[in-house]
Amino acid sequence: MTTFRIDAAPLASHFTRNLDRLNRLSFADALWSKQLGVWTADPSVQTKIANRLGWLEALAFVTPQLGRLRDFAGSIREAGFTDVVLLGMGGSSLAPEVLRQVLGVAEGFPAFRMLDSVDPDAVRAALDRPATTLFILASKSGSTIEPNSMAAEAQRRLVAPAIRAGAPGSSPSPMRTPRCIDARSRRVSARSSSTRSTLADGTLPCRSSGWCPRR
Repeated sequence: MTTFRIDAAPLASHFTRNLDRLNRLSFADALWSKQLGVWTADPSVQTKIANRLGWLEALAFVTPQLGRLRDFAGSIREAGFTDVVLLGMGGSSLAPEVLRQVLGVAEGFPAFRMLDSVDPDAVRAALDRPATTLFILASKSGSTIEPNSMAAEAQRRLVAPAIRAGAPGSSPSPMRTPRCIDARSRRVSARSSSTRSTLADGTLPCRSSGWCPRR
C-alpha cells in the first residue's frame, strides 16, 4: 500500500475538516459504487456527475481489448513505423504523456511523441518523418480546432507524392484487416466486416496509408 503525507500549512484546518467529512460519508466506497447522493440531491446534477464517472470502469473496459491492442502494436512495429505521434490538447494529450513518462517505450517499438501545440517549430519537429509515422488524433469532442488543424497538416504531408511511393505507411495497412478507431463515432470500423464494437473515447489511430474517414 502506498502512503503519502500532505503539508497543508495555513489550509490545515480546512483540509482536516473536509477530510473528516469525506470519511464520515465513506466517500471512497461511495465513489467506487457511484452513489451520486454524496455529491448532491439534485437529479440533473447527478446525471452530469454520472456521465463523468466512466473512468471507474476503465480497467474492466480495456482488459478484454488487450489482445487486439497487442496485435495492433506488433503490426505497427513489423510494418516499419519509426514513430507514433499523438495529436491532442488538454486531457487528450496530458494523460498519454503521463503514461509515457511512467511506462516508457518498449525496446524495439516506435518512439512515442506528442504534439499539443500549433507552434510552427513544434509542428515541423513532430511531423518530420510522416512516411514512417503513425498519427493518433485524440479528441473527446472531435471538434477542437487545434488537434484538427494538426491532423489536417499531417494529412497534407501523408498524401504528398513522395509519401505515396512505397514507404512503410504507403502500404494498404500494417494490419490484415484495416481498422480506424474514430473518436467521433466511438466505434471500431473493420472494413471487411460489419462487426462493430465500442472502444475508449478520444482515440483515433490512423495509418499513414490514409486518414480515417469522417462519419
